[in-house]
Order: sequence, then structure tokens, then C-alpha cells
Amino acid sequence: MLAPDLQFMVHSSEVIDDEGYAHRGSKMTLLESRAAEPPEWRLRDFAFAAYSGQNAPGLREVQFGRKSVWVFASAREHCEEIVVFRRGTDTRRKWDEDAMKEAKSGTDMFFVMKMRQISSDTPLFKQFNGEWGFWESFFVPILDEQQTMQALSLMDPAMCEDFFSALRMPVKCHSCPEGSQVLTIPEDLVVRYTLKVVCKDMDQWSDLCNKIGEDMIMQDTCIIDYKHLKPGDECTEAYHEQTGIEDHARLIKRDFELLKLPVVLTFECAMNVSAEWRPDMVSLQHKFDAFGQVYHSNLLGGFSSLSGARADPWHPMARLAVNALSKLMARFPDIRSILDIGCGDMSWMRYFLEENPLVTYVGVDITPFCLAINFRRFPKMQFIQTDISNLTGIEVMPQGCDVVLAKDVFNYMPLPDAVNAVKRCVGLRPRFLLTHVHAAADNTGWEKRIDKHLHYTKYDYNKPPFSLPYPAVDIQRISEEAYFVLYEISPEGALPPPPRVDRLTAPAVTEPERYTLVAEGDLTTAEAAVTSCAQPQEGGNEARADELGPMPAKERTMLTTPVTELPDKEEASQAAPERKPIKGIPAVEFRARCDLIFQKFDKDKDEVLCFEELADLMEAGGRRIEEYDAYASLCGRLGCDARVGLTKKDVYKLFEKAPQAVWEEVYRSINPLAQMVKKGADRLPDTFLERPITESLFEDDEQFAKVHVELNAHLYYGAAEVITADHVQAYFGKQRLELHIVAPGSYGAKDLYLWKMVITPLSAEIVPEDCSLDLKATTGRFGSQKVTLKLMKSKKKRWYKVGQASTGQRI
Repeated sequence: MLAPDLQFMVHSSEVIDDEGYAHRGSKMTLLESRAAEPPEWRLRDFAFAAYSGQNAPGLREVQFGRKSVWVFASAREHCEEIVVFRRGTDTRRKWDEDAMKEAKSGTDMFFVMKMRQISSDTPLFKQFNGEWGFWESFFVPILDEQQTMQALSLMDPAMCEDFFSALRMPVKCHSCPEGSQVLTIPEDLVVRYTLKVVCKDMDQWSDLCNKIGEDMIMQDTCIIDYKHLKPGDECTEAYHEQTGIEDHARLIKRDFELLKLPVVLTFECAMNVSAEWRPDMVSLQHKFDAFGQVYHSNLLGGFSSLSGARADPWHPMARLAVNALSKLMARFPDIRSILDIGCGDMSWMRYFLEENPLVTYVGVDITPFCLAINFRRFPKMQFIQTDISNLTGIEVMPQGCDVVLAKDVFNYMPLPDAVNAVKRCVGLRPRFLLTHVHAAADNTGWEKRIDKHLHYTKYDYNKPPFSLPYPAVDIQRISEEAYFVLYEISPEGALPPPPRVDRLTAPAVTEPERYTLVAEGDLTTAEAAVTSCAQPQEGGNEARADELGPMPAKERTMLTTPVTELPDKEEASQAAPERKPIKGIPAVEFRARCDLIFQKFDKDKDEVLCFEELADLMEAGGRRIEEYDAYASLCGRLGCDARVGLTKKDVYKLFEKAPQAVWEEVYRSINPLAQMVKKGADRLPDTFLERPITESLFEDDEQFAKVHVELNAHLYYGAAEVITADHVQAYFGKQRLELHIVAPGSYGAKDLYLWKMVITPLSAEIVPEDCSLDLKATTGRFGSQKVTLKLMKSKKKRWYKVGQASTGQRI
């Protein structure tokens, strides 16, 4: 480990943004190592030392505008934690997949302070002063009179490694209180809560009136909507707009039965949690629908995430989770698997995985709609749909993962469900469990939100009924009473690996009477089947045998036609008549394209196109069907039933009779490449793997613009040896450019990847027919090849930028 070679001074300053507003932030000044102290040195907030490159283990890169420094990601000796805040509006504008790490003038303002200076005026978990929010933190040595840059530079690598060794973190093991058990609801836990019920249905109202007693106490179980009333629950209030509020003192069953619907009822309930908490299908369906409605309607109000504002990539809580994971990865670099409980739509996790490509990720969520989005966006990742609080779930969960991450999951559950969810996570026996703990919580108050699955409840997993006894470390501070806590569930190597499939043995039948079929049936012994390995040959001779057993019989060739009857000359085979092209393309390709169009517009996947789906299809082709009579008339001309819809064969007939322009417009709507001009190879080698081309060179002129991709520099070193003209293809559109290169993923690899660069929209329109693709060898010491895309501009004007940055990622 080398000594730090950069020193920075941080002091407060005011920055003027693009709109002319002044913002108070921080300014970092790079100081020369041997230069004299500047005049602002005495007015500094603090100064620290950092690295100019990855010169030591455990470092990560931090961007400050156009400055890039390398700092420690986890706690080290003789270092302090530095917190970076950024403006919420700037980070929201800055969070662009195509140009997220590009420095932009006016959008890189930051505010830096020490972690020990954090107070209630500068919270970490939310924005303060209307703009500043937590972004990240790191560890660096602070420069002062006792620890100077000159003293650090005199250290040799061995001294630096000892001086900046990993800091020993305080570990706590919370013991389970006497009389309590780990992850077990006490048998004497009784909660009292108020339940409001709205009765609108006459059948439910009649059932309720029959099951409530004269003293307004329930005598039997009753379900209204999704809420359960059990014997002993007392009705204390009944409300209707016309009759007003009926108090408990005046509330009698005779007046109760005369109320008009709808009626709002208030019940005082008591429940023994351990004995009576048994969610049935009605409760489970309501919970499933409640979480599904969150993603369908964005009820929690997220900007970039359907999981709510706390899951937005720039929200302080999401950034705190990323920071906690970064500290964990730096502290334990051997971590290779993460099980994310409540993964949502992966709005912030996707960027953490891009920075840690070696991590195997498995996402778990209860909502199929959310996982369907994830499967489409990330087809190479693994996702599991399950209710983590259901201990009877049959979904197979991976055991022995390195880290189980649970962010904002248990807190949206009632206490019994949260206990079951933690029990199921711990039962997977991971190495670590990372979640956030509220130290001031007493694990009560959840009964007030017993039927509300979108309300947040604070829990402390070190207190009953959780009482987790595992070693715990506060890895990331959230507030004065909340931390991201790391529990070590299983020591490293404690869980043996599962047996290989080829080593599994079939279970033996040792006690037949224990089998249910034997106990409930009549057992009889089947006669053993006698088989003979040696088959007698013709003429009564037995088959020959050697020391290995019977020898195989000689193969005999049976001719279906005698040789004498074979013709002297081969008859010319009659070829089947080929079908005429349809819409200028072969019939097979025409039907394949129709199938793609059918799958695109068949939204409900019922194998027919209804009125709304056919209207969308025709609108994509420039024709509108606004009335049902027009739809029924079209179905009549095609010979299909309008009440059922159009099948695939009906779609074939539709496009055979439709104008050429309608056919082309509909196909272009599902395939952007259909309207673009192709240059290069006619057909690329087949592959289903993709990688983005993230770097290129741009050359601008008034009439032409050129995009250069040097294979050895922009793909990987050695790519020029395997790429020929048959591996390169380009598509040109008026506002879109795509470059496809088929090559291995790395030097010497066998798997082929489709290296893809997509730029849309371009800075201005081009003439696709006059654009060209060229692959030439470059001159130099080592030699390479360069792909040049020459773009013909429709108007003479300098662009200065080819367009939006390319990603190549499927969305």
C-alpha cells in the first residue's frame, strides 16, 4: 500500500446556478505537495489526503465535478468519514442512464462535512434546506498540525499498510430476555385496536345483524369486505349521513337494524396474537391486491420508481443503502451473492450491480407485475415471486447466500408477519443479513395499522419478539436512532454446500408399513419378471457368449424393395409448387411478421384480437376504427365472429387485403430497424448475448459527421484479430443510428456477443441513403482496425455532439 499523493482543502462557498440563484455549498481546492499554504488555509473547514489512482486495496473512485479522487470505501485507522450532500434537483436531472457520470456545468454542486458533525439540522435520511440530500460517504486521513501531508509521504508501503489498517468495528450480541424466545410471539401478547368497517352490501348487513348480540357484541365470526370480526368484538359507534352518530350508550340492536346503508361501524377489538393470528385467503388476497395497486397506480408517488419515493435512485434512503452495500463490499471483498428481499423494480439496485459485476443477484418480491418488468429489463438475472411472510410458501429460496438485503420490507408488515419474514430469511442461513433498525422503537403501534399494508412501522430486531442473538454491527448511520445494521447469521464455511445432482441416491424402502398407500391398502407381492439376456438364433443354435456375457447378434439389413425391382434410372422428383410472394416478401416471412404483429397487439394474451386491440393495430397503420360497427363490418368481410375477435389466420387475411402502406407502417411500429437503411454484412452470426459499446470518437464537419470505433481500444485489446467485414452491420435512420458488431466478449473467449451501439435521437436529421460504413486497418505500433460511420447531414450545420449517448441496454 502506497501513501496518499494528493491533498485537498475544503471550505464553504457560494455557487451561482444557471438560473441566477445563489447556493451555499463547498469548494475543494487541490494543493501542491511542496507549495506554501494558500491564504485561505486558515479559513478552511478541513483538509484531507487522497489518492490519484487505485494505489491501495479497498479504494473507490469519487467524482467531484471534473475532479476524480480515490478514497477508502470502508472504515480505516487514522481516517474520518466524510459525507457528501448534493442538491436534489441536480441529482434528479443528473441521473440519466446515458450521461450519468458526465460533469455538467451548474449541476455538480456539493456540500461536504464530517460525519461526526452531522446533527438534526443536516439529516442523512431526508433533504434539508429544501435542496441538499445525502449522496455518499468515504474515509480519508484528515490533515492538521499533528497529521501532515509531509509525514504521510515519508511512510513506506509497510508502514502505510499498518497505519491505514482496517478499523475494528464495535460488535454487539443482544441476549434474549428471560421468558422470551428468538423470533417467537409470546403466548400472552394481547393487543387492543379499533376497527372501522364500511358496510354497503345488503347480504353482508343481514349477516352482521344476525351475528351481533343485544349488547352489541359479536357472537360469531363475520367478514365484511376484507375485515374480520370475531366473537367478543364490541360495536361502539354506527354512523350514517341521515341518522348521525349513535353513541354506545344509546346504541341498541333495534335501532342498529333500522340504519340505512351505507353504514360506517366502529368496533373495539382484542386479539391474542399468538393464538388468533391466522391470515386466511381473504386477508392474503387483500394484501396481494394492495401491493399490486401500488405498482399499477404509483400510489407511493415515486419519480423513477413505482416502489415509492424512498426507492428513487437519488433519494437519500436509496443512497444510504448503496453506501452501506459499498462499505460491506469493501470490508468483505469475497462477497459474491446477494438475495434482495423486496427488490421492487430495481430502480436503484441496478446501478450498484453495474459497479459490482461479479455479484450474483437474486431478487424476491410479492408482486408479479413488478417482476414481469424486471424479467423484461434484466433477462439474465434471477427473480422469485413469493410472500416472504408466508412460512408455508413452496417457492424454493437459495440457501447459503453471502448477503440477504432487506430495505423497507419488514416495516410495511404487521408484527406477526414481520416475525415470520425475519424467521424465513434467517432460516436460509445466509452469512450476513443487512437491514435497518430503529433503536428507539418498542415494537408496538403496529395494531393501529393492522389492516393497512402501506403504512410504515418502526421495528427494533434486537428486542422481543425478534430478539436476534447474532453479532451485529452498525455499518451505516441513518439518524440518531436508526442505523443500517449488519447481522452475521452463519460464520463463513458453516453451511456445507449442497450435494451434486449426480451424487444423489434414490431413497430405499426400509419400512413399507410407514407408507400411506400400504397402510390404507392391501399389500401383495408382485411376481418377479424373468428376462433372458441370451436370445436363441435361427436353426436352434444358442447365442455365443464370452467372459463379458452374451455377444450381440449380427445386424441384418432388411430391404423393403427387392433389388430386381429397383428402377434403372432415378425418377425425377417433382418439386412442390412455391407460393407467390405476399407484399413483396416470401409467404413464410410474411406469416412470421404477422405473428410478431399479433403478439405485439394481443395484450391480454388470449390468442384473439378484440375491438380495442384491433383499433390500436389499425391506428399504428394510419387507419382508425372508432366505432364498433366498423369493427363488426371488417370481421364480416374477413369471415370471423366479431364477438370472438380475430385469430392469427384472420390477421393473415387482413394484411393480404390491406394496402401496402398500412402493412409497412404497422410493421415499422414493432420493428424500428424496418424503416432504416442497412449497410455492411447481409447477415450477422447468430447470438443471444449482448454488450454495449460505450466509447467512440466523434468527428464533426459542416456537411458530414463521422463516428469512429477503434476495435482494440473501444471493445477490448485483440478484437481486431477476429472481426471482419462479415461481422459488422450498421443501420441509418433520420434520427437514429445503430452499430452492430459480433465478436467474443474478451480475448480468447468462445461465446459470441452482439456489441451494440444505439444513438437516438441524433443532433439533427441525416440522409440515410447517403451514409456509409467502412472498416479499415489503422497504422501504428501494434496495428488495429477502425469502424467509421459517415453521416450525411440534411442541413449544413455543426453538431458538436452526435446525439444522446449510447447504452445498448434493452429496456
